[in-house]
Amino acid sequence: MKQSFTEEAKPRKHIRKKQIPPFSLRLSIEERAKLEAMAGRESLSGFIKGRLFGPDAPIIKRRNMNAVQHYKLLGQVLGALGRSRLSQNMNQLAKAAHVGNLPLQEDVEKLLITACTEITEMRQMVMRALGVKS
Repeated sequence: MKQSFTEEAKPRKHIRKKQIPPFSLRLSIEERAKLEAMAGRESLSGFIKGRLFGPDAPIIKRRNMNAVQHYKLLGQVLGALGRSRLSQNMNQLAKAAHVGNLPLQEDVEKLLITACTEITEMRQMVMRALGVKS
């Protein structure tokens, strides 16, 4: 059942309020580095507002401060995991234990299989974090 709009019920167009343009400040590389060090985990804008307006200014925590650095570290972890061949070696040990070529107690064999699964899951999580398809 379609509902028709009467004159009073028609949707109103969104009226935009005039926005104040943002304030811009140019800094040298050294000045910016010093400002970031002083701000710590606080956002730069929050830190500057706090210095200018005192305790009335809200403190805003910074997000993704080192996203690029973390991305590089995750890539290094994934590379090291691949170079170590740890997952392949663990799988070979687990298979040898399973077929009886490597005599182990049943609980040790289960721990070995669990370790293989966890290494594979860690590798997949790092790959997902990096956006790499397996």
